[in-house]
Amino acid sequence: MPLLYRSILQDGGNDLPTSVDRLFTQWLGSKGVDVSGVDLDDRRGVELDDQSGNRVLVQRRAVALPAPRKTAPPRAERFRLVEHTNLGRWSTTVTVFSPSPRQAELFASGTSETAQGTLDLDGGTASSWAWVDLEFEPSSPGDTVRPGSPRLVRDLMAAGEVHDGGVPLTAEPWRIRKAHVPELVRHIRSPDRQVPVMVFASDAQRAYDRDRLAALLARDLAGVAAVFLLEDAAATEALARELPEGLGVYAGALRTYLPGAGTEGDEPSRHRVLGRTSIAAMRARAFPAVRDHVLRLSTQRPAPPEAEAIRRLMADVEARATEPRDPSDSAPLVRSLLAWVNLQIVRVRLALGAATVDAPPTSLPAAQDLLEHEIDRLIHRPASGPPQSPDLNNANEELTRLSEQLAKVSDERATYEALLSEADDEVRAFRALADDEQLTRQYLELELAEISRQDADLRRRLAFLERRERERGERVVAEVDPVPAPTSVADAVSLARETLSQVVLGNVEETAAELDVHTGGELYAAKTWAALQALNDYAVARSAAQFAGSFYQWCQQRPEGAWGMSTAAVAMGESESVNDNPDLRAKRMFPVPREVDAEGRAYMPAHIKIVKRGSPCPRLHFLDDAGGATGKVYVGYIGEHLPTARFR
Repeated sequence: MPLLYRSILQDGGNDLPTSVDRLFTQWLGSKGVDVSGVDLDDRRGVELDDQSGNRVLVQRRAVALPAPRKTAPPRAERFRLVEHTNLGRWSTTVTVFSPSPRQAELFASGTSETAQGTLDLDGGTASSWAWVDLEFEPSSPGDTVRPGSPRLVRDLMAAGEVHDGGVPLTAEPWRIRKAHVPELVRHIRSPDRQVPVMVFASDAQRAYDRDRLAALLARDLAGVAAVFLLEDAAATEALARELPEGLGVYAGALRTYLPGAGTEGDEPSRHRVLGRTSIAAMRARAFPAVRDHVLRLSTQRPAPPEAEAIRRLMADVEARATEPRDPSDSAPLVRSLLAWVNLQIVRVRLALGAATVDAPPTSLPAAQDLLEHEIDRLIHRPASGPPQSPDLNNANEELTRLSEQLAKVSDERATYEALLSEADDEVRAFRALADDEQLTRQYLELELAEISRQDADLRRRLAFLERRERERGERVVAEVDPVPAPTSVADAVSLARETLSQVVLGNVEETAAELDVHTGGELYAAKTWAALQALNDYAVARSAAQFAGSFYQWCQQRPEGAWGMSTAAVAMGESESVNDNPDLRAKRMFPVPREVDAEGRAYMPAHIKIVKRGSPCPRLHFLDDAGGATGKVYVGYIGEHLPTARFR
């Protein structure tokens, strides 16, 4: 099932393992699932009814992990609830790890490296942790639900000293004054943290309800982010001074510090700043937009070091609960066990004086039943009487054949175990590679954003100088257009309203500002601004009868010094599947003046692809009336890709 949420709660006090069973039971009770007197340790789980009469599946597992001899082993428990609702199927899984007493002792004394050495696993930890996954499979394909942190997570956080790489995790925002700034800097620069640190700067203008937004985010991102509020301007300035150059946050903005902040080679622009202009423009949409972005980040987090071993042990328990009946499709362990049982059957039959040995069973259940039957015969055979003369040659041949088969299967099992170990190493390597690739992609996006801004500045300068040269009839080399390229989509919209005379923007602020939440926000800002300027230059020329074609044709043959777009980014219409679908068509209906459309709303299939691929794949939808009564271009939408038959 698709993963919606993942948190890994490190427990400094090792209190979670003793609390999780009680908290899980209480959480089930709050859902109307009564597990009193129910054996949850059944390998297949237990089906029960919740308070709404829906069937739920409850499971509990416990395993001991490998450890050196004479050492109490680390343990892991897994709790799972699977629920079926009208929206779809939900699965909440909590895995809790308990270190061995020796590990906990060494960890408490600060000898963490030695403590790891007591565990027969690579990269094991010496403190307890709780790993929570929330998965969801919607009833209708394409439906997206991100409900925030489960209440069980907040209960677990309250039960222990929960942190992530030294960063304290709570369901409330931390309020930071100037005296607390050094501690916040340590959290931001912690090399061990995996969760984002979200910091709100002080805001003298009170452009939005900063405290309320921080409280909502802290609650719904409990376990996957730490939220901090800088109380005043003194704390905001102190934070900027104590962090490396470019890592501060000002003027009511929200900055999300990703892991690795402030390390050697880190780029400040990797840590996204969401300005108060963007937050204020999003209004009520600010909370879900920011929350959903961070929740998506949580699903990319790797599992704890012990997770692979725990998965194998849990899977082994489940495999023994439901053995496959066809040995050709079984695991090597099953085939090895089948060969051993058949070997015992031959030995019992020889002891009974069998003259011949029949072909052995081919399924493990049949072999177990036959062995039980033959043992009963051996136990109840007559105390006296002449034994039958066995065909020893035939029996010995069969015994030799089965012994060879057993040896072969044992070798095969060893080979499979070696391959599994190698596969685990490859998985870890691929995960590390994927992390590096993700980081590289982020840097490339930022580099592209910087190049796009520089290109925008240079093209603006060139266009300005060319216009001045044509107007004055003299060469101008020292003047620059004073309007800088915006660094957020919200600023691009605001700047367009102020400076672009022939482009009329509708109610686009909320959806446009949502693009600023994403890592590529600066790139989206640069390209949105370029698109708006191209539309404006086109509308100026078209309304003045200096150009007679469409916007697409303008981009094909734009005049020297004017703004344009790559024609690959311009689509003057939608597909038939969109045009003919009333629901999809309705999502592209936007307000326009009645002199443009008598109904005050118009279908806007023409659009500019701000970014062609990926997610959120932003789009700008417009209506061209540059050659009509108003001489203007109307922009009805800027934001994430609107739904299509394939893109939802």
